[in-house]
Amino acid sequence: MSDLFIGEWDCAGAHTADRMIREGHDVCWITKTPSRMLWSERFKGKVYQDIHSKDEFHRILHSNSVENVFFMTGDNRETALYGNANMSDSDYLSIVMEYLRDYQLNCFVLFSSIEADATSINTPSIARIRNQEQMAQAYGTTYQMPVLILRLPPVFSSRMSENDCYISWAMKQIRSQKTIQCPFPSDAYMDALEGEDIASGVYALLKNGYTGLYRMTSGHPIRMDDFYRILSEVAEKKADVIYDSYGLRIPSEWYRNDRRIKDETGWMPFHLLQEESGIEILRASLLNGEKNITEKKSFLQRFRSSSGNTAVIAVVETLGLYVIMELLLKVTPSVSDLKYVDVRLMFVAICCSMHGMATGVFSIILACASYILHLYLAHVDVAYFLYQIDSWIPFACYIAMGGVIGYMSDVLHDEKQALQEKNQLLNEKYMFLKKIHQETLQIKKQLQKQITTSSNSFGHVYEVTSQLDTLNPEEILVHVIDILEDVMQCHQAAIFLLGKDYARRRACSPDLKAQLGTSLKLEEVPELMQSFREGEVFVNTQMLVDYPDMASPIYAHGKLYGFAAVYDLPPENFTVFYQNLLRILTSLIEKNLGKALQYEEARRSEMYVEGTELLHPDAFRQQWKLLTQMDENGYVDCMKCHVKPLVPMSTEQIAERMQSVIRNNDFMGMDDDAYAVVLMNMNPSYLDQIRERFAAKDLSIEVVK
Repeated sequence: MSDLFIGEWDCAGAHTADRMIREGHDVCWITKTPSRMLWSERFKGKVYQDIHSKDEFHRILHSNSVENVFFMTGDNRETALYGNANMSDSDYLSIVMEYLRDYQLNCFVLFSSIEADATSINTPSIARIRNQEQMAQAYGTTYQMPVLILRLPPVFSSRMSENDCYISWAMKQIRSQKTIQCPFPSDAYMDALEGEDIASGVYALLKNGYTGLYRMTSGHPIRMDDFYRILSEVAEKKADVIYDSYGLRIPSEWYRNDRRIKDETGWMPFHLLQEESGIEILRASLLNGEKNITEKKSFLQRFRSSSGNTAVIAVVETLGLYVIMELLLKVTPSVSDLKYVDVRLMFVAICCSMHGMATGVFSIILACASYILHLYLAHVDVAYFLYQIDSWIPFACYIAMGGVIGYMSDVLHDEKQALQEKNQLLNEKYMFLKKIHQETLQIKKQLQKQITTSSNSFGHVYEVTSQLDTLNPEEILVHVIDILEDVMQCHQAAIFLLGKDYARRRACSPDLKAQLGTSLKLEEVPELMQSFREGEVFVNTQMLVDYPDMASPIYAHGKLYGFAAVYDLPPENFTVFYQNLLRILTSLIEKNLGKALQYEEARRSEMYVEGTELLHPDAFRQQWKLLTQMDENGYVDCMKCHVKPLVPMSTEQIAERMQSVIRNNDFMGMDDDAYAVVLMNMNPSYLDQIRERFAAKDLSIEVVK
């Protein structure tokens, strides 16, 4: 396949072109600036200086068998962050689209800007970006042209140089101690993508044949003040930034909403600006810029760098050898050992072996001219020179020697150049494979660390499973609090059991007791119950008051038994990854809770007084011991009370009346010879109301512990 890149140098386009080359594509480039390389130090493709006519453009397309066209808009992207900076208006998209309308194209790719999504921002530069998108879409719809529009955030790369993109421009301003005018407030958010990650996304879309409009974001935005802090850290100078407190505050969700490209292609960025890998890329970019400035070539190296200068050097060296040859010719008659040496023939042989056939012809002419001059100075008659065959032999020798040696020299030079280019290509492939190998090792180490030591490791999963492996439902619910805090990386978690109209708090973190009520009225949390009815994890992305940050339903025997809720969740944990973690954790709870309830049901005759819900004395003492430990650890508040009948009645009647006045998360049983209840999360201020409820059933209640 062959790809055509149109436009000025662009960081995103550079990495995309490099990726296409690595995938075996041929690449060519139409640009107005011949001095800038598109993707590497040695340009490996054809460069065309602008386009002037439709026929010329079509010759480029057909001669290179172009299948994909990439239109780069580096001058028009990332303009919102520049504020009032002047941007280039070199845009001939309409001309290109008009020329392409009759060409059978695989895909036309337009690098647009994510700023086009910001409908509340309306500047001339953004209007120009939106106009480009509309034009590309119009041609695609009208002429059935496959068009792929990519809205990109600011780009960073180790290849950046000054003024390539906003990030490199901002770093230059910081290093120069110049003030940066940011048109957004400090608490607004922005996103950035690494060039190679963009190239991977573009290739994934083209490979799968996707067209249309795609937003490419990392999904991990960063605040403006943190963004400039990172640039200051890399530049090793403090940034002087003036924020616009009345500017548009872009929320972080604006960069997280669209997951289309990730869901369809599986694309995922590997380098984030706020992580160590992104900071290292910025440092590498800074070092590369300094290296280009400090490493100056010598005069001779720069002089040899172009083919024209190489030809001049060859002529100068040939003339120098000619002077030396003339000096030797004056010496040879007086030196017996050199009397029979043809210095001119040696001169031709040396020049041809050094510079090849082209310079060899010049040396032959000089040698012949020297021979004729020598005959003239020796007063040889011209007629003798023309008609005497012997005088022609030196000319034949010079021509024959120059031709043979020049040809052999050119062949060896071509072979050497071919081997050098092959070696250069192999070296580039080696460096690419070395980079992949290093990245693979880094990913391997990260995976090994996750498997062995991280909070999501297999060992940790086994530990969680072991903690939940018990046949006591209460013990399972207690252990869940610690597990929720550990896995979800928060300090506040709770377990609720569902009743008819209320969700009763069974256990919670000690820090959450003062903030969380003992009961939650279900009709006051419709969004929460709607998520549970759909079997989904609830995520409080709308920041609803009195709602948990995240909650997952718990089912037992096919019915909604309760739910696990977490509060005070860090902002960076509002992700699908942590939703899945909570779902997996509640699945483990459901599995072990179902097993425990089934075991409890099988032992019902051993645990409960026959025909009642009263626990036997041994079972009641065991349950009270566990609840006491939970109370001491701060997970629950429990109160044990003895119950006495005010009128004579049977055990079954007492049990029935006790059950009618307690809640679904309370316990009742036999405490030795006395009837007892355990009131969970009981507020002592409501004790009088509890006594009235029991008295209405002809029962009295007395607090024991």
